[in-house]
Amino acid sequence: MSNESQAVEVEALQAVLNALSPLPPETQRRLLSSAAVFLNLGSEISPVHVGPIANSATVQDQATANQRFEFQGRNDLSPKQFMAEKNPRTDVDRVACLAYYLTHYRDQAHFKTLDITKLNREAAQLAISNSARAVSNASRRGLIAPAGKGSKQITVIGEQYVSALPDTDEAKQAIKSMAPKRRKSKSTKAANKK
Repeated sequence: MSNESQAVEVEALQAVLNALSPLPPETQRRLLSSAAVFLNLGSEISPVHVGPIANSATVQDQATANQRFEFQGRNDLSPKQFMAEKNPRTDVDRVACLAYYLTHYRDQAHFKTLDITKLNREAAQLAISNSARAVSNASRRGLIAPAGKGSKQITVIGEQYVSALPDTDEAKQAIKSMAPKRRKSKSTKAANKK
């Protein structure tokens, strides 16, 4: 690798580290995972995540000193532990949490309703009475979206929602803050003028 290309890589890495360093470790892991999915790198990169990023030394200093970045495996929570932490109260919440778990802990960005049902059983949760309806309702709320060929994927809103759980008020606020603003129709505007 040439010095010029190495310098470009170090600069890019420095930008990433600067952007992520003020964020909590869970958010760092989620954003790195989301970036990998967005760039279609899921199968090309190993399933490890960077631990908390230290501000003590710059990337340039570390590269110059030929130090390696310390990587650690992700915090392996079992599905049962994860669901206990998030404490979903409705089937829709449970579907969103299971979708989040599949994406971030099993590196399965695309899933089917059957995958949700199997993971729900593995997590020792009460059976979802109608999984297809629960998945459809989660999709209508914008927590999951189609991924092609009958598969689904968790949305950014869904990730923010699950990240905020078990605080249901904060989770609902996350949905409100990310939901697109709806334009008022002409008839609504006219009614408001009266």
